[in-house]
Amino acid sequence: AVCSFGAAAALMPDAVLEPERSLIGSPLLLIPWTLIGPAAAAGAIAARMEQVLAETGLAAARTALFLNEAFSIQVDHARYLSRHDLCAISAMQYQNAGQDALWSLIECALLSPEREETVTTAGGRRYRWRDGGVESADPAEGDGAAADPEARLFTAVLAAHGVQMTEDGRQKPSPRRKPGPSGGDCGTPETRVPE
Repeated sequence: AVCSFGAAAALMPDAVLEPERSLIGSPLLLIPWTLIGPAAAAGAIAARMEQVLAETGLAAARTALFLNEAFSIQVDHARYLSRHDLCAISAMQYQNAGQDALWSLIECALLSPEREETVTTAGGRRYRWRDGGVESADPAEGDGAAADPEARLFTAVLAAHGVQMTEDGRQKPSPRRKPGPSGGDCGTPETRVPE
């Protein structure tokens, strides 16, 4: 197995991989990685990871120390998580913040972008994910959406995940990231297989 971290001239090989500097200091920071291999082997490893990481995924103390030094951050708790684990933690965090509907849109956009998802927020506003963007299913009159704190929150959090709000059925261009790969839901491990 090969695990590597790399950059050249202080930049990642692709701008999409470049961390958002404004998020440094957030309580939850992730270093994603992808398992690449023949579909059968990758599927078997992914299934095993789902079983094992929940119970034994705590990173060693030396890994946490390395992360502290390499990224100039304070690591209190380092774990290896499967995509399923991460989705469950994210869903719980959004639920605890009263933003279940927001997580449902993010999860659909990132993991099942071919689907449509309509949610109703705690404030009663409806949003719909479809055709590569989120739109208000209850268009506000005039500048009502811009003045609505809930709508501003949704727009900002969705943008942080690379998901854009749409206007009049047209998608706003994404400033940085695109939604993740299609395929499955949080319970379906993703595998990339070389061609």
